[in-house]
Amino acid sequence: MYDHLKKFREMDDFPNNIKTHMRKQYLRISDDMRKQILEYYTNDENVYTYPGRRDYVIIYDEKGGKTKVQKQLLLYTIHDLYLKFKNEYEGNEELPSFSYFYSLHPEQCIHTGDPGSRNICVCGQHQNVKLKLLALSRKLNYRNLLVGAVCNVDNEDCMIKRCPNCPRESGVNEKFKAIVEELDIELKEGKIKYSKWIHQGSAAALEKFEEESDILISEVCEDISNLTKHHFVADSQKNYLNYCKKKLESDTCCDVANWPYQIRNHLANIFFHEKDFGIAVKSYNFFATSHGKSPCDALGGTVKRMVMQHCIRFFPQDQITNAHEMYEYALENIENIRALWVPNEIVKRFEKKLKNRFASTKTFPDTKTNHSYIPCEEKSMKMKITSFLVEEKIIQLKLDE
Repeated sequence: MYDHLKKFREMDDFPNNIKTHMRKQYLRISDDMRKQILEYYTNDENVYTYPGRRDYVIIYDEKGGKTKVQKQLLLYTIHDLYLKFKNEYEGNEELPSFSYFYSLHPEQCIHTGDPGSRNICVCGQHQNVKLKLLALSRKLNYRNLLVGAVCNVDNEDCMIKRCPNCPRESGVNEKFKAIVEELDIELKEGKIKYSKWIHQGSAAALEKFEEESDILISEVCEDISNLTKHHFVADSQKNYLNYCKKKLESDTCCDVANWPYQIRNHLANIFFHEKDFGIAVKSYNFFATSHGKSPCDALGGTVKRMVMQHCIRFFPQDQITNAHEMYEYALENIENIRALWVPNEIVKRFEKKLKNRFASTKTFPDTKTNHSYIPCEEKSMKMKITSFLVEEKIIQLKLDE
């Protein structure tokens, strides 16, 4: 068709005052690429799943049916997520445009501040740096500034602050000036308003602050210099989880309680895990502080939401009034979530058994610094800062079985 139109225009008697328009050709995106984009939006690395029973959205399918899906908080702006997607799929001939990538944005994926959202502190150390940079300019990215703090971002000694040659805060300051000049960023002057996560006891709240631009830039450089170790651990443990997902079978990995329940008593249980349950623990790994959120955090919210809806819809004689009735309801009505019932008598029996063990357990050194534990023979345990590191420390345990 286009060849005929071209020949027609080249004719000698073709009027000069007539304009012809050729239809714009668009890149066709395959179903596989569309599926990859949708999966990328909801990947655990890019979203945090809300755990509350009311944190859901209703999504309608083509036939008018509706499904309740738990809300997910995006950890990046959609533009940053698009750039991240392009970097990971670099070389793919079907890479979509930003407008198409944005058009596939799932309804359940929201940003903090969107209608129906609530403030959730995912990681205060990372988020406070991002919020300060956002107040200065949308073009600034903390990952680009991390390069200035160390000799090499891939060197573990540099990132965990063992290298004496890293420039640290001064290097971040120089990198900041170079990026501002390279991208031609016009920084705001005078007092700048920004948001910051403040810890109030066991909770966190997002509060507003105001600071002079020079002081705010200095604070950002200092924060990024202090962020290197936490960032290295968070990235390393995230990569280790992805490695385990690809290499391990579904029956070779177990999820356990989060940090408040890990401490010394839980590590003692890990050492005796094979004797207690007949299953050996090869290694025990956990994430950096405030990282590692996944859909399993929303299981409790899903169960509570469905139980609440049951209580609203049915008569008083059908209400759920105790824990065992809630367990029976979950067992009969909730698919894909397996409910277990643990009687109080069993809890008390094991409590007596573990009392002597916990009484003899002493505090392990550097528990929060290390993120990988490997039980050894003769009541000893290896500790590593991250799961991928070769360097390890061996500690002797004095435990009563």
